[in-house]
Amino acid sequence: MNLNQIAFIEIRLIPLFLKAKEARPLAYDIKNKYWYKILKPEMLKLVGFDAENAELRSTEIYDKVYFYCMELMGLNKDDGIWL
Repeated sequence: MNLNQIAFIEIRLIPLFLKAKEARPLAYDIKNKYWYKILKPEMLKLVGFDAENAELRSTEIYDKVYFYCMELMGLNKDDGIWL
């Protein structure tokens, strides 16, 4: 399943993606807090094992959404915000 298909099933991901993109210009420490306090808790309700929709309860889908959010925020593995 690709990101478009995932977002079609769970439309609430679109505002999450927009929030992640808006965080891109923020300083690293602010992005870190924003991710862990706001975006990640929101994402966990939508994809992964705690997803409300059973179709989206997989690590594969979680990873796709997670890494896309990291990309939107302008973060990479060297930044230390991973899983």
